[in-house]
Amino acid sequence: MNPIEAIKERTRQKLHGDFACFVRRAWRQIEPKELQWNWHHELVCEYLQLAYEREELRLIFCMPPRELKSRLVSVFWPAWCWAKDAGLSFILTSYSDSLSEELSVTRRNLLQSDWFQSTFPNQVRFSTDQNRREQYGNIRGGMMIATSTAGTLTGKGGDFLVVDDLLSPQQSYSDLERENANRYFDSTLRSRLNEPVRGGIIVVCQRLHEHDLPGHLIDSEPGGWTVVNMPMIAEVDEQITFPLSGRVIERKAGDLLHPARFPKGWCDKQQKTLGRLVWSSQYQQRPSPIEGNLVKASDVRYFGGKDSATGERDPDLPEEFERTIISVDCSFKDLSTSDYVALLVIGIVGSRRYVRHIVNAHLDLDGTENEIRSAHMNFGPISCVLVEDKANGSSVINHLKEEISGLIAVNPEGGKVSRMMAAAPEFQANNWFFDRTGAWTNKAIDQLCLFPNARYDDIADAVSQATIWLQANTYELGLLAYFKQIVSGKRKPPSSMKQIARGAAVKEEKPVIVTGDQAAEYVAGHPPPLCPHPDCKNPCTFLQRDHEGEWHVHCRQCGRMDGQDMVKPINGNLCWVKGCGLPLVWSGGIQRCQNHGQLLSKGNPPNGATFAYLNARKKRYWN
Repeated sequence: MNPIEAIKERTRQKLHGDFACFVRRAWRQIEPKELQWNWHHELVCEYLQLAYEREELRLIFCMPPRELKSRLVSVFWPAWCWAKDAGLSFILTSYSDSLSEELSVTRRNLLQSDWFQSTFPNQVRFSTDQNRREQYGNIRGGMMIATSTAGTLTGKGGDFLVVDDLLSPQQSYSDLERENANRYFDSTLRSRLNEPVRGGIIVVCQRLHEHDLPGHLIDSEPGGWTVVNMPMIAEVDEQITFPLSGRVIERKAGDLLHPARFPKGWCDKQQKTLGRLVWSSQYQQRPSPIEGNLVKASDVRYFGGKDSATGERDPDLPEEFERTIISVDCSFKDLSTSDYVALLVIGIVGSRRYVRHIVNAHLDLDGTENEIRSAHMNFGPISCVLVEDKANGSSVINHLKEEISGLIAVNPEGGKVSRMMAAAPEFQANNWFFDRTGAWTNKAIDQLCLFPNARYDDIADAVSQATIWLQANTYELGLLAYFKQIVSGKRKPPSSMKQIARGAAVKEEKPVIVTGDQAAEYVAGHPPPLCPHPDCKNPCTFLQRDHEGEWHVHCRQCGRMDGQDMVKPINGNLCWVKGCGLPLVWSGGIQRCQNHGQLLSKGNPPNGATFAYLNARKKRYWN
């Protein structure tokens, strides 16, 4: 063998035996920019080398974005395996066809490059009838198949399955998308191994949710997977031992994963830009930050115990509550695989919410109703019972509405995350208190701090349901108790309706305008009065005099005047427009027809349709 051929052979043997060396040499064939190599790339390469040798058959890599995880696992590694054994078959899947095909084309470009063909001559020759973007083979029987969760794999198989981001960050927030991805892996992808015992499965991703694919696999197969978790910033001191070389890396808390590429200044800026939820999941590989997502552990307050860390005693549970409510989040079924029923008994004192009792269990319809009856009896008097009007909740409402007073059907608006975002400020203001010694407290706090990445969210849903309803109805339910406290001297009168809604104790100022009779007392500087109608209570109002000089409260939201559903006719005067004949009404000092709007005189044509909505809403004429 001549010297040049000897050098090539030694190079070939070196590349065959060292996957990391292969990556560094092959990089320039697919990327023009310089490779910024780091110790964690070596770590991944050693595990992948063991996967080829069938010593690691179940691998999960959790890495931050832009750290070469897709290049290493989905491009370089299958190509290196073909350089050693061209008869191997691979199925490589992702959440989208476009991403899978992009990686497939990049891999094919590497395999067809002059460098690869000259370094490993006659090793990989493509089949002319199997050379598409998403699927290509070689003359030795090896196949590369790129697919997605939406693709079909009927009749196809592989020696190795490579799962590269089975969920996008957007899909991870959807319960349905996560379940579909996990079901696809279990029922479709896993069965495609040519050799179920010796076949290898490699999962590479970012941790996006507590119950994403890695979470699902770790829970369902404890001890069955080797998990290589690499946060961008080390959260604890750790010692990392390389599986092949035995090299040891010491990471101290706060150490960066790849400081040359992602320095501390960049990380600090990203944390502020992305927010703690995205940073924790995508970059730290923790579906929830250590302190929580929307709700931090430090946001929660306790009663009835003592802080073991500081020794400080918690405040006692109040002896008397302004009101007590029950918030219920029902499940669809009482199966062990379905969500739990969550029932919270919450005592209210001003802006503070004291969680007095929690039920969190798999309950059928009868069990749910019995728990509501029990809570209603044991923690009374109860102001209201909030039940979400879906799943078993609809049946609960129908069964108990005559038996339990104050039962309210709640139809939630927006998504779970948006509703919890409305509740989070109350936690940040330290207004939620939990029983430190309660058996259910730790579970409740964990779920709130993990939300929206927790596997279950029933307690969080019950909390947000109660919070949003209280924010909208505090004025209505708390008014009587609030004025009793004013009379007794426990509170000072408010200066505005908004302060009444918050239950604030403030210095007495000008009277608040709530009806037409009080409108004459209106002075500049007051916020707009709330609409007096109990179904509205909207602050979007204005004051206007009528033809007799009396002030009235007009609501821009519901259209009512002084909270009344109907406007009185004017001495029996009827609209003179042909085909109408409806009674005229006074509004803003002008005679108006309910159908046509403003009518100044018999010679003046109708202008607008100011009162047309009354006809549409009431569907009836005046008596």
